[in-house]
Amino acid sequence: MKDDMTYAAKSAYVGQLAQSYDSDRTSEAIWAKEQEFMAARIASMSVGATVLDLPAGTGRFTGMFLSRGLKVIALDISADMLAELTRQHSGHGDKLVARTGDAENLDLADDCVDYLVSWRFFHLIPSTVVRRVLHEYRRVCTGSVIVHVFDIAPSGLMYRAKTAFKNALRPVYRAMLGRGKNPVRPWLHISSYQHTIAALRSAFDEAGFVVTEDVRLGYYGALPVHIFVLSRKSS
Repeated sequence: MKDDMTYAAKSAYVGQLAQSYDSDRTSEAIWAKEQEFMAARIASMSVGATVLDLPAGTGRFTGMFLSRGLKVIALDISADMLAELTRQHSGHGDKLVARTGDAENLDLADDCVDYLVSWRFFHLIPSTVVRRVLHEYRRVCTGSVIVHVFDIAPSGLMYRAKTAFKNALRPVYRAMLGRGKNPVRPWLHISSYQHTIAALRSAFDEAGFVVTEDVRLGYYGALPVHIFVLSRKSS
């Protein structure tokens, strides 16, 4: 079995892929709906609270967090993605801390953040990693945890076959990138993982969370997009 510590997303978001991340995605129909959802959610967050954005990527929500008066901890495993974030959002002093970090082993104290946002992440990590990450989320966050996921169940065997075919071609995409030739969609070299909503709900429960909201926001291609809002189980 392949070591789950070596999943592609851990090292893939570098160079040109990081620099063009936003421009490659802002034309997606779901992108605007996601921005609208988060704008409304952020407007309800307490001014002066601390939010952990993980993975923060190039900082699609950073400006909204800062405008709300939140303190932002922006973590990502990719230094190149964070370079884009800091290039776009500089001059905020200690209101914005942007640094590399691994979601599986957070270098953060227990109970140190009030909110946590984890967007477009879980489809990039294996199920065993999902569970490790959720335990870390519960450890550091005292309030709401907002998790973005894709629901594969309605797409069934067709989606699984399509994903398997794409995954079989990943080495070709990686070789093309290595020679400086980008595919039409430059992120196709990054493996994705299939998690059902039932499996994710089980992982939430196992990590000590309860689901307080489940919002079906729209579709990413053929995949329904779900936003889960989690809170810690009461002791």
